[in-house]
Amino acid sequence: MEEDFSELPWEDKGWLINRQTTDLHEHARFYDRWDMEIVQLSAGRFTGRLFRIDCPHMQIFREYSNLTLLKTGNSWAGSVIFSLPIHAAGSGWMCGAELKDKVSLLEDGTLLNEMVTPSHLDVVFIALDRNWFMAQALERGFTQVAHALQFTHSFSLQLTQQACLSAFFERFLSDICRNDLKEAPQFNFAAIENLVAAQLLHALSDAYRVAHIKDTERKRIADAARQIFLQNLCEPLGFGDIARQLGISRRHLHNCFMSSFGVSGYQLLQAMRLNKVRFELLMSRKNNRRVSIGDVASEWGFWHQSRFAADYVQIFYELPSQTLNGKTAP
Repeated sequence: MEEDFSELPWEDKGWLINRQTTDLHEHARFYDRWDMEIVQLSAGRFTGRLFRIDCPHMQIFREYSNLTLLKTGNSWAGSVIFSLPIHAAGSGWMCGAELKDKVSLLEDGTLLNEMVTPSHLDVVFIALDRNWFMAQALERGFTQVAHALQFTHSFSLQLTQQACLSAFFERFLSDICRNDLKEAPQFNFAAIENLVAAQLLHALSDAYRVAHIKDTERKRIADAARQIFLQNLCEPLGFGDIARQLGISRRHLHNCFMSSFGVSGYQLLQAMRLNKVRFELLMSRKNNRRVSIGDVASEWGFWHQSRFAADYVQIFYELPSQTLNGKTAP
């Protein structure tokens, strides 16, 4: 999986971005025109690669990540997002449901669902101007797809042409990356958009299972518990206290997190807070701002410094001081 993706040549042409990074926050910035927050959930050193083509009516992405991530955010106004997993190791989670198979998604770009990604993921996703894509559907006779696009919020799709569509994008994006638009007349924005739209419309019209996605009751409970916890960082509440506030048992609360995110509530909230600390340390280093690691940690509810440092190393494989000083652990 990683080898195939890394074969794409290194590029930055304005309309085409192909970047590899070990900084998760820098990786999120490459989602141009998006507002994304990405949290590292699994332990390890992050390696990500993002390939992006910017066209007038769509953005085409191919993304590789090597860790389990919690992704939250939105795309640009008026967009609809189609995502197609190329390779995935393990399960993902969305709206309180486990995504076991290579499920494609069609979502409103401004109402994207929070997602936990598989531990290794190679995915293609396309942000399309909804009105333009609807017009393309009507012009090509895909009236049912056009109607669905008009009211799309979130759908999971089982595609009859999943393998063919995956092969098309792997080949097509590789060809695009190996050519410059100015040097290869056969590639231009209109041609790219028309070809991609045609492939997507045929695949969407031939989907054999379409299901509306919305948060489960357990996901709503887990979200409420998460909000209560993060609002009380000065005096962190235990999960027993949070469960009592919600009027449920601690065991039920644990099950709500496991069935919504694939990890316990403790693991999720611990990772979210550690990621916040890491972001503050990285920004301080970038801006040459002197900070106290202890002060930053305490802002996110870490009061025992030795325990905090051990937890930090366990997930990021480096000490907080190494993050702050830019010295990567061996």
